Formats: sequence, structure tokens, C-alpha cells
Amino acid sequence: MIIRSGIRNLFILVLLVMSSCLYSQNKLKDTYPVPVKTDRLLFYLQRSKNKNTIIYELNTLPNGTVNKEEPVHPYWLRYEEGCKKTELSYIQKKLAFGIDAVLTDKEKGNYILTMVSYKDRSLFLQKRLINNIYRYRIFIVINGKISILQCIFVNAVDNYFGYPVVKSIELFGTDVKTGSNVYEKIPI
Repeated sequence: MIIRSGIRNLFILVLLVMSSCLYSQNKLKDTYPVPVKTDRLLFYLQRSKNKNTIIYELNTLPNGTVNKEEPVHPYWLRYEEGCKKTELSYIQKKLAFGIDAVLTDKEKGNYILTMVSYKDRSLFLQKRLINNIYRYRIFIVINGKISILQCIFVNAVDNYFGYPVVKSIELFGTDVKTGSNVYEKIPI
């Protein structure tokens, strides 16, 4: 009887600790820095590990046209190191945060993109008329709605060996039809 009670109390304690971690993780997300919007910023990715952010920018050539070989340029904005900008490592590009791009319409310059670490949901890089200026945006289906992607938040925990294991991905965007905010949490 005492053993059952002790196990039950331990189980309740574990649940309380886990729920407080999840609560604090969600509260932390609200305090993450938001990168400055620029004409080239397509979206950004943040992780539960720290506040360092991966910026995904439109990659243009010196003449202003989109680089057809690599239309999206991801890089770190290391907030925890004084907002230092650094390139992704080769491994980070190829296995975690890079993007594969396929040109689908040469005339319009549209691309289908996939994140190298999550190929289950496609992104669409397209030029659209916004405020009388043609601008590239990333389109994605979020919660069943065609949306402009604003940011991705990756919830991960370190496993026994210290490697991150993704638990969920959260997508934040703007509904193309209504202009309202949209959100979806994808369990992994």
C-alpha cells in the first residue's frame, strides 16, 4: 500500500514537472525576439533550445533577380551572442535547416520548397502583388487555409545522448483570404 502511494505521488510529481516545463516553454516563446521585417525576409524559425533564430531571406543576385540555384538564403541571427549574423554550417544546411527548391514556373519565378528535415509539407515561393509592388512570399497550408508563412517554432528536447528530438512544430501565418492570423501545431 505504501509502495503504491509512493509510486502514485512520484507519477503526480513527474506530471506536474512536465506540465510546468511545457507551460514555461510556451511562456518563453512569447518572449522570443521578433526579427526586423525587411523586403527580403520570407519567414524565420525559432527553437525551444534558445533564442537564436534562423532567418530565411529571398536570395537575390546583384542585378536584383532571384538566384535560381538557391532562391532562399537561410542564416543564423544569434540573439544570444549580441545579435550576430552567421551562416549555417554545411551539416545544418544539409540535414536540419536547409531548403530544397524546385523551379515550377520559369516565367513567373515560382518555386516549390521543402525543408530538408521535414518534407511532409511543401512551401511555395511565389511573387504576388502587395501594395502595388510585386513581392515574393512563402505560401503554405496552415490549419487547412492557404496562408503566408510568418514563422515556425520547433519544440525539441535533448535525448539521452544529448541530441535534440523534435516533439512538435508550430506554424504561424496569415490567411490569404481573410488576413487573420492562423496557427497549427504538428506533433512529430
